[in-house]
Amino acid sequence: VSDALLASTEQKQLILAVTGAGKTEMIFPFLNRSLQEGKRIAYVAPRVDVVKEIGGRLREAFQMVDIPILYGDSDEEYRLTPLIACTIHQLIRFKRSIDVIILDEIDAFPYAHNQFLRQQVAKALTINGREIYLTATIIDEVEPFIEHAIHLPLRYHLKPLPEPKIIITSTIYEEINKGKISVVKQVKIQQRQRPILCFFSNIQWMKTWERLCRNTFPKLNITSVSSKDVQRFEKIQYMRENPYDLLLTTMILERGVTFPNIDIWIMDAHHKSYTSQALVQISGRAGRSKDCPYGEVLWFADGKTKAMNEARKLIRYYNQEGERLLYEMSDVSSNDY
Repeated sequence: VSDALLASTEQKQLILAVTGAGKTEMIFPFLNRSLQEGKRIAYVAPRVDVVKEIGGRLREAFQMVDIPILYGDSDEEYRLTPLIACTIHQLIRFKRSIDVIILDEIDAFPYAHNQFLRQQVAKALTINGREIYLTATIIDEVEPFIEHAIHLPLRYHLKPLPEPKIIITSTIYEEINKGKISVVKQVKIQQRQRPILCFFSNIQWMKTWERLCRNTFPKLNITSVSSKDVQRFEKIQYMRENPYDLLLTTMILERGVTFPNIDIWIMDAHHKSYTSQALVQISGRAGRSKDCPYGEVLWFADGKTKAMNEARKLIRYYNQEGERLLYEMSDVSSNDY
């Protein structure tokens, strides 16, 4: 993938790779060459959490480069350096100044289907500027570039994506209202080997479940995080270093964050907030580490939706394509000897 990107001359290039494939690291050689050529580059993502994480990885990889990390509440000075990491809205400040824009997670809100933000990307580019799209799922904006996409259906550690198990239940909301939590007891939360990242469609349900879980499982380290949580970034960092047993969250952790060894639960996977893209991204939080390449993914729902069926179909398709690629790689390897 990295070599293909270096060889590409497309002004708009799409990299379509599964969640956890290592898309950011794949573009490092391309970034290095572009910097050597004196080009200005913006690594752009739609969400603050993603920008902060990727900005840190860029600083670690390119330590000799001044890399500002810019977003709405950033306290860093706004400056145009050879390489910046920023949210999409910050491109408004850099009209006709960027030679290469790396657009990560382009299927995510607020960029997806947003004509205004697409225009801001175009305005930030120099006349002959390039756009590199990174995504794990397909949306309307990238369909014209599918034919020439650089495609990778396999994670860097060569293990398949965890396929979700669907648990059909109509009692989740009833239990919340009655102060019960038998659904969680059924999946034996206290006997799990991995921490759990548990998703909810809204903050109210999440906070209610947090109270129920604390009362039911007093020995477990449990907390929640949402966009309204002032300790949001501290809790996310704590989860990486010294994991909670159960971290309840809204869709703010849908993508762009990596925890080394977790299981994933979606408590109301049938909710309209969960598009097929969101379900794929959330499920892709599991099994990302080469040391812990597995993780259980549970979708709790009162029935199967079109989005759930599409997401599971895509995950299975990627795994089939990944298995085929592994076979091709082993065949090539055997021919070398």
